[in-house]
Amino acid sequence: MRTANLTNDTELVWERGPEPDLAGYEVVWRETTDSDWTHRIDVGDVTTAVIDLSKDNVFFGVRAIDADGHRSPVTFPRPQRD
Repeated sequence: MRTANLTNDTELVWERGPEPDLAGYEVVWRETTDSDWTHRIDVGDVTTAVIDLSKDNVFFGVRAIDADGHRSPVTFPRPQRD
């Protein structure tokens, strides 16, 4: 999660997985009081996404999707200042 820019958007960046059947990624989020992911956006086979939500108000995560639609466990982002 890029934190250098003070905006209401959230920019997430990750490394592409090496799996040959990788189809893309989803960004998921939830309110800080929720225990389950309540929203998701399919962002495709990319390594960055900008979400029109403040990083201060929700928890974000990223997960991979394979060609058969199987989803990986969600990974939480770490702050990145550059």
